[in-house]
Amino acid sequence: MKAEATARCEATLLRSGNPDKTPMRPLGGTFPRTSLRAVFRLLALPKIFGMGNTSITTELAGLRVTIDKLVYRRLPVGSAERPHSFVYFVSIHNDTDVAITIKGRKWVVTHSDGQVLVVEGDGVVGQQPTIPPSGKFSYNSQHLISTAHATAEGAYLGLDENGRRIVARIPKFQMVVPG
Repeated sequence: MKAEATARCEATLLRSGNPDKTPMRPLGGTFPRTSLRAVFRLLALPKIFGMGNTSITTELAGLRVTIDKLVYRRLPVGSAERPHSFVYFVSIHNDTDVAITIKGRKWVVTHSDGQVLVVEGDGVVGQQPTIPPSGKFSYNSQHLISTAHATAEGAYLGLDENGRRIVARIPKFQMVVPG
């Protein structure tokens, strides 16, 4: 097994609506470091929908996610565990011919020391927005990191107006603490 292809990762799953970010379930496993799909397989994506694992989730052409802006913010002294905050501004673009409702999201944040943090939750910033054809939904939130460098990626999960499960991938982006 090639060392660069796989890594032993200890991940922690956090649920939104958990204000103190107490870990809900520890995860562990060996999977390709760059394979978000493998992480999602471990986490059973369909549970966001409250259904079994037998349904198919589709990536729709024309449904895309952009990271519009990323801003670094040093947290006050006393935030020693995760002192670095990156505020991200994201847009979900619906360039399809059907309305899409976002039901949940998953983020995978990989710190430079190998720690993997998996965050999942219902909706987006407390909402389950319906995005009409040719529309978009924009919001901002933050990732807190403990190292000087980390990457983030993920996916939004939802339903189209015909009841099909859809996924929109969040492109991977780098968070680097300014020197």
